[in-house]
Amino acid sequence: MSFHKLMFWTFTTIIIYLAYNNDEGLEVNSKRGVLAAMLFIAMIGSLKPSDPFGEKYGAIFRIQLWLSVTFIAILVFLGFQNEKDGRYLMSLGDHRLGKPVTKDMHTYDDNCEFEWINIVDNLDHYYWGHVINWLLATFLVRDFWFLNFWSVLDEIIELSWQHKLPHFRECWWDHVLLDVLLSNTVAIIVGMFIIKKFKFQQYSWFAKDTFTNPKKFEAVLIVIIVIIGNFLNNFFLMNQLWVPPKCWMVVYRLLIWFMLGHSAFRELHNSITDSQQSYQLRYLTYFTIVIETLISIKFLPDCGNLQNENTPIYIWLPWFIVALLSFLWWIKLQLAEPKKSLKPPHQEKNRKEKKKD
Repeated sequence: MSFHKLMFWTFTTIIIYLAYNNDEGLEVNSKRGVLAAMLFIAMIGSLKPSDPFGEKYGAIFRIQLWLSVTFIAILVFLGFQNEKDGRYLMSLGDHRLGKPVTKDMHTYDDNCEFEWINIVDNLDHYYWGHVINWLLATFLVRDFWFLNFWSVLDEIIELSWQHKLPHFRECWWDHVLLDVLLSNTVAIIVGMFIIKKFKFQQYSWFAKDTFTNPKKFEAVLIVIIVIIGNFLNNFFLMNQLWVPPKCWMVVYRLLIWFMLGHSAFRELHNSITDSQQSYQLRYLTYFTIVIETLISIKFLPDCGNLQNENTPIYIWLPWFIVALLSFLWWIKLQLAEPKKSLKPPHQEKNRKEKKKD
């Protein structure tokens, strides 16, 4: 591990520890939060700059990057508050906030009779949100088969967490028909058509070498972990902050994640074949997942629409087995990977040319 990577993870660990254990009142918490946010910005500046799209789109990329950094700095500041003050500060951005999310809010399993009127009733803002979300997601992943895997994975995550967060509860036909077939798949097909039509670069996450190439397998695991973390935080973070589903802040967060993910996934995909690719955007993504998870855990008291139910063994055991097998396979590939030359690429190329001569 390089010095910069070690410093990044050391800083992240310290910030998370201090934020979780910090509760000295609004004034002191705010001062510490501002200091931590400033240190976070300095840490990002210390990482080697990344430009995964080249100079042609450099200006757009840098705007995306610093909008994302600003958003994450706000999260760092928020992480140093307690749940009461954190929710109060959120209400300063929208006067409609600061009110508990009730346990009797609408869920999507109220009436699961497979009837036309029930299907039409569920074609609400969430349906159109699905369509737009998956259209944007297509430009992040750019792999038709991986996108469909992701689509099904989201439904599995909802089924796995609906005993904790009632908002995940849906009828079977809502999962299969409205989510997967009529919104996700349609958006993926349209998105991939646009990508091919305008000859944007396509990615190859699922390929013949996915389970034999150490870098590609690791990249796929990272994408899956980021997907799961982002999906769960989207619901739990907003629930803990008392942000209702139709609030503009939900859309703002998703747009920030799209901008960050759009660049980070390109950087990650480039790193499979380019060992010199910077890791700035990937590490910024990891930090975002961590700080959002911290807030979701720290703000659990009085969070509202959350049930304190034990997770059944038939839910956690399959997840544990898949995670364990994936980790063991990753270890196997890492141990089997041949040692690479430590010389810079141009020196290695010259050495090979001399050998041919």
